Amino acid sequence: MFGVNPVRLYLADLQQRITSSIESIDGTPFLVDAWSKAPDEPLQGQGVTCILENGSVFERAGLRPFACARVSPAAIGDPAPT
Repeated sequence: MFGVNPVRLYLADLQQRITSSIESIDGTPFLVDAWSKAPDEPLQGQGVTCILENGSVFERAGLRPFACARVSPAAIGDPAPT
């Protein structure tokens, strides 16, 4: 069974290959925004958003794979729901 890290690495590589291919066709670079949720957020996650707008071939293109996990309420100090 695959662990989380190999899947993340595969998706990051796939995102890079797709954006590079589109950039080579269009000639317009993607805007890249790496993001992550704050540690106190109940839904944890991180990713890299890539957006291309107003290109010479593509009007708009985007890729946004991300990894997320739900933090249990007990882990952040919230009482269990009743």
